[in-house]
Amino acid sequence: LDSNTFFLCVCRHVINNHKNFCRNLVNEKQKNRETDLHKYLPKSCFVCMQLGYHIYPRQLRVLQTAVKGAGSHSYSCASAPIQYAAVACFSNSKEIRDYLLHTRRIMAALANYCYRELTSVGVRAVKPAGGYYMMPDFEVVRKALADRGITTGQGMCDLLFEETSVALMPAGPEFLRPEEELTVRLCYVNFDGSKALEGSRELGLSQELSDQFLEEYCPLTTGGIQALKKWVSSLV
Repeated sequence: LDSNTFFLCVCRHVINNHKNFCRNLVNEKQKNRETDLHKYLPKSCFVCMQLGYHIYPRQLRVLQTAVKGAGSHSYSCASAPIQYAAVACFSNSKEIRDYLLHTRRIMAALANYCYRELTSVGVRAVKPAGGYYMMPDFEVVRKALADRGITTGQGMCDLLFEETSVALMPAGPEFLRPEEELTVRLCYVNFDGSKALEGSRELGLSQELSDQFLEEYCPLTTGGIQALKKWVSSLV
């Protein structure tokens, strides 16, 4: 196997294990049982393969040296598959440029969809300019939640999961925010990227991605957003 094929094989194995783990974890939660994570995770399993990097101009070389020194005490080198993949990505080949053009527009369309749909019912949010996270603020439902005895972000997320099956992470103390703040971290990449990429390529870059495209290729994300909209509307 060449390095790129090896990397894709490793990612596929990790993603499949992660899907099975999450499916079993949800099943256990629905049965109200205590869940032992170790019985789902193989001893050598890892579930995250990400690479982050900084780019420093020459004028900040002193800062770069300082950050490298501090970083050497807080993180380790990326694993070999990630390094091989990074070399391929930074090659700026035609294949990589095509991949970036399609993935960027898919993520942009999905980010705009999430922002538009949530803000249409009074949820406050900053329109994403990149990445795959939003931090919407559900302050609009605070009074309705308070009437039910819920005053924290964690309490709201627990209720959301029970009533809509949408899982969100409260953006409270873990994000240096107050516990009572109703802001959450919403991740909108729970879809099959390979199928969405194929669909985008078949459509062509000259044609914009419609809501129909997102509903076809990102149904869990669009369905989750619609469930959130319906839930908020029922409380306002």
